[in-house]
Amino acid sequence: MEFDIESYRNEALKSLKAINDNKALDAWHNHYLGKQSQLGILNKELKDKKAEERKTLGKEINKSRGDMIRQYEDKLAYLNSITTSPTTDIDLSLPAKPSSYGFRNPLTLVENDLIKAFEQMGFSVVTGPDIETEYYNFDALNIPEEHPAREMWDTIWVSGKNEGSEKKSKNKNPNYLLRTHTSPLQVRYMENHQPPLKMVALGTTYRYEALDATHEVQFHQMEGLMIDKNINLGNLKYILEKTLSFVFNEPKIEIRFRPSFFPFVTPGVEMDMSCFNCHGDGCNICGHTGWIEICGAGMVHPNVLENVDINPKEWQGFAFGLGLERIAMLKYGISDIRLFHNPDLRLLRQF
Repeated sequence: MEFDIESYRNEALKSLKAINDNKALDAWHNHYLGKQSQLGILNKELKDKKAEERKTLGKEINKSRGDMIRQYEDKLAYLNSITTSPTTDIDLSLPAKPSSYGFRNPLTLVENDLIKAFEQMGFSVVTGPDIETEYYNFDALNIPEEHPAREMWDTIWVSGKNEGSEKKSKNKNPNYLLRTHTSPLQVRYMENHQPPLKMVALGTTYRYEALDATHEVQFHQMEGLMIDKNINLGNLKYILEKTLSFVFNEPKIEIRFRPSFFPFVTPGVEMDMSCFNCHGDGCNICGHTGWIEICGAGMVHPNVLENVDINPKEWQGFAFGLGLERIAMLKYGISDIRLFHNPDLRLLRQF
């Protein structure tokens, strides 16, 4: 009976699919591809065939043998991949190792809450450059050269200051610095938008300060601005009460104002909120006063409005600045501001 190479190949590959261990695979290889296999014997007999028959039969043998070897090598690689040792197999039914995911920084959580709260009240959210000019950081905000209030900001200058009459220009020979607050974004926004308007600006700010548990060289702020007709501090109080109530997940948070000075607002105020922990009874968080200082604010100074070509006799508004680190420290009970930039994952794993 004539040997059918195609049937032999099909039989071998069908048998190969049922093999699940290396021992059986070795036996398969010897049976179908070894020197004493039918295919091996047929290959030896080629020398006795006529030239034309030897050529045709040789091609068939090589093709079938090549297919069988490729399938054999694939099966061998698969069996080796699921075997930890020659005698121990991996149990594929066991669950996989748990994946490790990243963690959200508490500053990000606070920022997202603030953005959501203000967007619900119709405020636009904007950002701007970290490297600012002296004009936007100081002059346009009613803090001219030699004004004593400049000492409050511990400025980090990017390059040597340019002296001369042109230093106040926003377009000529600007002196560059790392912005000391996000208030420059108020000016930039008002230059490109006509009132009525309301916006909040987020960003990193920089001050040359000694590091301790409550002070950092780099920190984050949210600046708020609302310009319209008949705006007053009562509007500011209402908006911040709603915002902080949302951020701290408290149904009611009260706010009080204390007189303070900021060159770009008049009147200026420091704002305290009722302690979310003791609700006014006094605790360690609020220093047993029942109140927590939260931000500075006030009514936008007429000079600032005039610098952006807004008529202060027709329009008025308020501005405020919130420190994200301070809110996060209060909300999550973080005692040291330096932990926000510490690579220790034990803090982040809590969020």
